[in-house]
Formats: sequence, structure tokens, C-alpha cells
Amino acid sequence: MLEFKNPTSRDLSISEIKILQAAVPRYLDIRRILLDEENKLSSDLKLLYLKDFLSVYSEISTIGYIKELNETTPNQVIKEMKPFFKFLRNLIVHFPFFKTWDEIQFTREIVLSTGKKYSAIDSYLVNNQISRRFITKEEPSGTMPVIEEGDLNNIIEVKSVSGYSDNREISIKDIISEENAIRLCCFYTLIMVGGTIVGTDLKTEF
Repeated sequence: MLEFKNPTSRDLSISEIKILQAAVPRYLDIRRILLDEENKLSSDLKLLYLKDFLSVYSEISTIGYIKELNETTPNQVIKEMKPFFKFLRNLIVHFPFFKTWDEIQFTREIVLSTGKKYSAIDSYLVNNQISRRFITKEEPSGTMPVIEEGDLNNIIEVKSVSGYSDNREISIKDIISEENAIRLCCFYTLIMVGGTIVGTDLKTEF
């Protein structure tokens, strides 16, 4: 059985440990499935696993200190990724009626009609009109890594889209590929969760 620690000064409560014992093994299992290049999942199965993965992570992230770490982290990599990750997670988890990645489409009218809990989707698309490059590589100090020769496989491209504010239909595949979305979600969430697991060296570069 996995053992857990609190990276901050206080001890974990019994209820927090029980939640982690139930959720983290499932989180790690799905992460392995999603990142296994030899596991040829169909497009619809990949999206189902990704929805499940993000749902499990959402429950883990409600634990007090993980929630606090997510909100106050000094890690520059996480700070850069956070708005896009929140956009992606909300879109995938709260719009669960699409069968495959390439089918995910939406307009601003649809997003706004669903209420305040989807504000992360609207906020990202309105305020981020430039293409981005994220790197799935963490420096020990938590500072932004320098992109070096050989880092190409660690780069995730996120494209800008036009027309969202004018209610044009947007396809998620035009913003980020399914493969890169999976890599980014697995990287971001592992930085949040990995520090709680005792004696486990989890690879964060992929």
C-alpha cells in the first residue's frame, strides 16, 4: 500500500489519508495506461480514460494542502500551465457528451449558457489569443527550464484560435492534439500529487 506525506508542516488527517489511499492508486493506474505507447487505445477509449483521470485528480485536488499548493505554488512551470490546464480540465470533465477528441466542439454561447463554473473555459479563450509552447520538464528549483537541444519531445504546442468571442464554433483539436493534451494533463497533475507519495520516484519528463 502506498504511504503518503504532507509536504507542509502539519500531519495528514485520517480522512485525507483514506481519500489518498483510495484515489491515488487509481490515478497512477490510469496515468500509466494513457502514457503507454504500446497500448493502442481507440479514440473513444482514450477520451473515456482521460475523463476518468481528470475526475479522479479533481477529487484528490480538494484535499486542503494540495488545493493550497495548487493556488500558491512558486513553481514557475505550473504557474505557466495552470490557466490552460484549468481550461482543458473543465472542458473535458463538464462537457462529457463527446465520444472522441476530434468531436469536441463548442461556441462561446454554449460555454456561457452553462454558468459560472465554466468561467475558466471562457476566461482562457478570451484572454489568451497567442500560441503557446509548454515544456514538460521540471527544474529542481521550480524555475522555468531552459529549452536545450534534445528537448523537442518535451515541447507541447498550444495554438491560438480566432472567432470565439464572435461565437464561432471552436474545435479542441485546432488548439491542442489529443496526445499533447494527455501529456500535459499527466505532467501537471503529477507535480501536484507526486510530492505526497512516500518513497516513490515518479518520472515527470515524457
